[in-house]
Amino acid sequence: MRIVILLHKLRCAKTDPEYGQALGQCMDHSRVSQAAWEAVVANLTKMCPWTLHTILGGSKDYLLRAEADVVEELPTVSCPFQLGVMMHFFRGLYPEMGEEMREKLFKWAKRSLRSSRCQAGKSPSNGGLRPPPSSNDGQSPPRPSNDGQSPQRPDMNEGSDGGSACGLSWVNKDTVALLGIFIMQASNRDFAQVRAEQVCDLIEESDFLARLTEAADDLPDRVKHVMDMLQTQCGDKAQLRNISRSGPLACYMSNMDSMDAANMEKRLTKLRGCKNKDAMKNIAGLVRELAKKKPVDREMLRSMGASASALTSRQIANISDGVILDTIVELGEGREWSRGQSRDLVRKYLRGGGKVKSGSDLVQMGSLVRGLRSGTLRNVSGPELLRAARGGLEDEAQDMSPFQRGTIVGTILAGVNTTDAIESLSGSLLLVVPLSALVAADVGSLTNITRKQWNVAQALYLCTIVFNNGSMTHVEFSELGALTQGVTCKELSNYADQFGTQLGLALGNATWLSRNQLTCAGQKMRDIVMNLPAGTTAEEIRNLAESLPSCLLLYIGEEAIARLYGNDCPGFLSKMSDVKMECLPRSSPVRGQLLERAVGCLGDAMSTLDGAGVRSMGALVCEFTGTNVTQLTDAAFNASIPLLAKCRQFEASARSVLATRLVQTLGPASQWSVDTVRSLGSLLTLR
Repeated sequence: MRIVILLHKLRCAKTDPEYGQALGQCMDHSRVSQAAWEAVVANLTKMCPWTLHTILGGSKDYLLRAEADVVEELPTVSCPFQLGVMMHFFRGLYPEMGEEMREKLFKWAKRSLRSSRCQAGKSPSNGGLRPPPSSNDGQSPPRPSNDGQSPQRPDMNEGSDGGSACGLSWVNKDTVALLGIFIMQASNRDFAQVRAEQVCDLIEESDFLARLTEAADDLPDRVKHVMDMLQTQCGDKAQLRNISRSGPLACYMSNMDSMDAANMEKRLTKLRGCKNKDAMKNIAGLVRELAKKKPVDREMLRSMGASASALTSRQIANISDGVILDTIVELGEGREWSRGQSRDLVRKYLRGGGKVKSGSDLVQMGSLVRGLRSGTLRNVSGPELLRAARGGLEDEAQDMSPFQRGTIVGTILAGVNTTDAIESLSGSLLLVVPLSALVAADVGSLTNITRKQWNVAQALYLCTIVFNNGSMTHVEFSELGALTQGVTCKELSNYADQFGTQLGLALGNATWLSRNQLTCAGQKMRDIVMNLPAGTTAEEIRNLAESLPSCLLLYIGEEAIARLYGNDCPGFLSKMSDVKMECLPRSSPVRGQLLERAVGCLGDAMSTLDGAGVRSMGALVCEFTGTNVTQLTDAAFNASIPLLAKCRQFEASARSVLATRLVQTLGPASQWSVDTVRSLGSLLTLR
């Protein structure tokens, strides 16, 4: 009864626009739309195409609001007409769907296609998969073809992917037209079964290129694959030629037609927003070709923007000095200039009458300051260099050579009060300030001393001043920042005695601590833990455990860990999840001890671990031995792959075993998709 009422309302809506609009608002605020979807799920295999089409239209609002999991409720269908109606509807919603729902719908369609092909193999009269014509206006369901031809039986020689009980592939001559833009969700292995001519036919679909454009951000590799196929296999399709003139798909055009200079400049403007690798190559090629066709003038350089860095040294040499002088600001905004190009451009700028005398002169040159000779930098006064440092030169200096940075800092210190100079500098320029300058400066008057970047030698000296009075709270110690590098083991020991159980809080996240400092801190923390008073409560111990920097667990020893965590497996594993095991020597016995403790927490045996247990081990999976890997269940090994991919090193005995299990799990490496290869990280180094 619910279906009949809904059908009546929807049919009325088709003939009465005002009623239709009111019905749409009603469905937005009621369960009618959800009821329509539930009706489709419950009766899909029994519905005729017209009824299915009508009820699907009513489910749109619910489907776009629902979680992607609702798609999994759909039963597999083998009737070509039902499948055609469903995909016709889903293709219309593609732009509004989330990526997860698109993926789930593709998998459902793939199952249904395979089922349909298998059914067609048994019943010759039901073999054709005729997708809805692209000219359908969306107001009526796709109807069976009436061309007098009997539906074609699927070609039994099209090959199989091994996933079908009847041995047929899910792909036939009509598959791509039926799926439309959903073919973008196919894996590389699935897509390899698609024939070029099928993709070429999609160009004639009125909205396919628009949908392909929308997919460019989410699926750049697949869009590139499709675009390569379209360009190499589809001849002179008019719509394909239009792609190269505008739109995001132009970023994926690899075949560039011969163009005159005017069209090249237009193309550069279109491609300027592209970020993909192929577009960068095309832009570089266009820039070099354009420079061959006409002299590079001011307007051309400005139109090239950052892509001007693709110019060759000879082409740069052919640009007049005056043009470089007039465009130095725009050229300096580019970040891709090589050091050699920067030198060439600066030389032409100076020959053209450019001046480098003040801080503003340096700042306007942007990234090109890397091309300045040290002698030129010395000609700028110390106060002007300091003004430039405050105005942006500090940021550019990180890409300069150590000699250039040293020249800048030396000139500043020679012409400016040392304390004022150190107060103003930060980052890469501050790091080259010599110790003699720190000794000469009034360090005690410096503000934000704990927020600046210091090298180890600077930090060692400054700590002798900061720690001079021998008194500091654990909060003050935790805010030392880069100065922590200069804390000696003796100072660390003295302060640890003051901080007691607050030592963990004092060390903060231990970002700046060296391995030697961590060893000293670990020894002090072990003493603190093992000497806790007998009356220490469980809550106090838990607070102490939570306060420890994760990396300190590598240095406090097994007994202290047992005292801190006892049977608190989640607490221990949570802390270990952030530990960088490479901080320990490869031969350290602590590695095996921590792994053994984690496995004991989770179930006493590697063979009993499930996927969730393995995921909770974090970086400890990097300590798996060959025997450990062999003992893992398939589910546990699958769960470990993303974690193993992040490991910087593996146990020697595990390398060959891991390589073997990867092939057993994922199949031959020659069949891995691009996404799979990218996800494997350091596992790709295994043999």
